[in-house]
Amino acid sequence: RAAKRKEINECRTAMSTIESRYNTVNRDAEDKHNKEVRALQSQLDDINFRLGEEQNAAKRYQSSLDDIELRKDDFRKRWQEVEDMEFVMADNDNRCPTCGQTLPNDMLEHKRDELEKNFNLSKAAKQDKLDEEAKKIKDDQERLSARIENSQRLIDKMQEQVTKTREQLDGAKSVVVDKKSYKDDAEYLKWSDRLSKLQEELDNMTSLKDNSQTIIAKKQELMNKRDEIMRHL
Repeated sequence: RAAKRKEINECRTAMSTIESRYNTVNRDAEDKHNKEVRALQSQLDDINFRLGEEQNAAKRYQSSLDDIELRKDDFRKRWQEVEDMEFVMADNDNRCPTCGQTLPNDMLEHKRDELEKNFNLSKAAKQDKLDEEAKKIKDDQERLSARIENSQRLIDKMQEQVTKTREQLDGAKSVVVDKKSYKDDAEYLKWSDRLSKLQEELDNMTSLKDNSQTIIAKKQELMNKRDEIMRHL
C-alpha cells in the first residue's frame, strides 16, 4: 500500500504541475489583454487632453480676433477724425502776440502759410501713425486667422484619432480572453486516469484488509463462545 500511495502522490504532483502551467499561461494572456486595454485607454486620455488644450487655444485665438474687430471699429473712427481735419485760423491768429494789434496783410499771409504748413505736417504725422497701426492690426488679424485655421486642422485630426482609438478600445474591451483548460490536456487526462486506477486498487486493498480483519474478529468471537460453552458442560 505504501508503494501505491507513493504512485498516487506522483500522479497528483504531475497533475498539479500541469494545472499550474495552464494557470500561468491563462494569467499571462489575461495580463497581456489588460495591458493592451490600459495602453489604449492611456492613448485615448492623452489625445483627449491634447484636444482639450487645442480647443482652449482656439477659443483664445478667436477671442483675440474678436477684439481686433473692436480695435478696427475704434481705428476707423480715429482715422475718419484725422481725415476730416481742416486747417482753420483761430480768431487771435491774425493779431500780433506782443501788442495785440491786427497783423498787416503780408505778415498775416506769412503766418497763415506757416500755421497751415505746421497743421499739414501734424496731420501727415497722425496719418503715418495711423497707417502703422492699420498695418499692425492687419498683421495681427492675419496671424490669428492662420493660428485658428491651423488649430482647427489639429482639432479635426485629433477628433478623428479619438473616434478611431475609442473604437479600438471598445473592441479590445469586448474581447473575451481564450483561456485553456488543463482538464482537456492529454497528459493531464493520462495522469488522471492513472490516478483513478491506483486509487481504486488502493481502495480494494484496504477493503480486503478490512474484510480479513472482520473475518478474524468473527472467528475469534466464535471461538470465545465455544470455550464458554465447554466450561459449562
